[in-house]
Amino acid sequence: MRNYEYLKSKIKLIKKGIHIGKLGSKEMIPSHEIALYEGMDNYNSICNVDKETAILYLKKENFKVELNKTGWFLMKYQDLPIGWIKNIGNRINNYYPVNYRILSSKNLLSNE
Repeated sequence: MRNYEYLKSKIKLIKKGIHIGKLGSKEMIPSHEIALYEGMDNYNSICNVDKETAILYLKKENFKVELNKTGWFLMKYQDLPIGWIKNIGNRINNYYPVNYRILSSKNLLSNE
């Protein structure tokens, strides 16, 4: 509590805590915020991807990954979480927030 009070006196805090998700009609939909939380390192369904796939994900474009089961996966690039995907069997749903998506990929794939 002492850290919270100190930070509150120095900066404008917009909120405290982490939004974990919302209740859908059949299940809980995890939030993007919880995907980036460092405590999610122990999540058991991880999908590690290469740079090109990560960029497609961040642009909310179609991509292909091989997954061994259906359900929620934490997408990672170079061991860093980037968001959620859901494998529903015949396709993968991208849960990256649309307002965060990459609009231009100029120079993203270069090695400069």
